[in-house]
Formats: sequence, C-alpha cells, structure tokens
Amino acid sequence: MIAGLQITDRQGPAVREAGGWVLDEARSWRLSAPGGPYSVRLEDRELSWDCSRQGVRLDLPFAVGHLRLELSQQGRRWQVPLRVRSAPNKLDDASWEALLVDLERWLPGLSVGAEGPRVGSVGLVGVAAPLLAEALLPLLPALERALHRLLAAPRRRMRD
Repeated sequence: MIAGLQITDRQGPAVREAGGWVLDEARSWRLSAPGGPYSVRLEDRELSWDCSRQGVRLDLPFAVGHLRLELSQQGRRWQVPLRVRSAPNKLDDASWEALLVDLERWLPGLSVGAEGPRVGSVGLVGVAAPLLAEALLPLLPALERALHRLLAAPRRRMRD
C-alpha cells in the first residue's frame, strides 16, 4: 500500500477496513497520494491523474460490489481493494443484492444485474432500465396473447 494514500469526498474520508476501503455508491471520491503522478486503473478504465491536485477522481455509479483499483509507477504496482456499499438511506448490501437477484430471476434484463459496478450501472441520462421496464410491463400480456394466436395458426395469421 502507498503510504499517505487517502480517499475522500465532500463529506469526509472513506472508511478503512482490513484489506481495503469502503466507499458509498453514487458519489464522487478523490484519491490522493504523495509522490505522483501514478497510472491509475479502476477495473478496466484508465483514470487521469491530476498533477495539480496530486490525485484522481473516482466517480461511482448507483451500484454496489467490489472493485479493483490499481496504481502503478515506474514498474511498481499497488492494488487497492474497494468495496462499494449502498447509500445509507437504502437497503443493506445483502438485502439489496438479494433483491437484484430476485428481480433478475423474475424478469431477466430488468436491472443492470447483480454484477455490481464492474459491468454496468444505472445512469442519470436517458431512460433508466427500471422506468423502461415499468412502461413496457403492461404491454406484455397483449404481446403474449398475440404470440399465442400467431403460433396456434401461423399460416392464417400471415394472410390476415
């Protein structure tokens, strides 16, 4: 671990736990470390080191789970394990993950899944997946009825 490494946001420092850091989801964090610049990777994304502030910005989405942060400099590498937890006003991590697993089992593709912040996230632009699902869900019975009629007599439906 890099001596003097800090992760903070507007509300204060991140929580240190054995083997890593605990960050709240959907917040903008700043990682700083003396002796920079460093090359920084958050999972598969390269992050830009800000030399004037001796750090890098970590923008976390609405997603919980574990992330791998890697800093490197002159051939040396440091792994910084991160655990992203639910915002304090939400369900605890285990309940949230159980909810996502149940939702995905009920209607695959409804959420970004239980993969956490590595694979996808819920965005704040465009149509959010849950809103789209809520809008399309009432149309599913009509679609199902139409498909049943089509499959029951495909040649007849082609002529209609």
